[in-house]
Amino acid sequence: MLCLDSCILIDYINGKIEILEHRKSSLYINSILEIDQEILSLSTNLLNRYTLSHGMTIYDAIIASTSMVYDLPLWTYNKKDFRFLEIALHE
Repeated sequence: MLCLDSCILIDYINGKIEILEHRKSSLYINSILEIDQEILSLSTNLLNRYTLSHGMTIYDAIIASTSMVYDLPLWTYNKKDFRFLEIALHE
């Protein structure tokens, strides 16, 4: 199952995700995961802990938090942005 959080959609709208990649992956998207208070709270905790030491951005914090809250592996080409977290990264 492939799920996206709302931040990924924002990146797409802003043009940060190539349209070709979106077309390929949209065939497999099962669900859009909304950002709720639990995700925002966890994101805040991650930002407080990792912004200075690892350069974590707000988008990365929300994406990681969504993966953690829903207990889903994270699919990313930027594994370096998440390798310091206890999170399942898709191989």
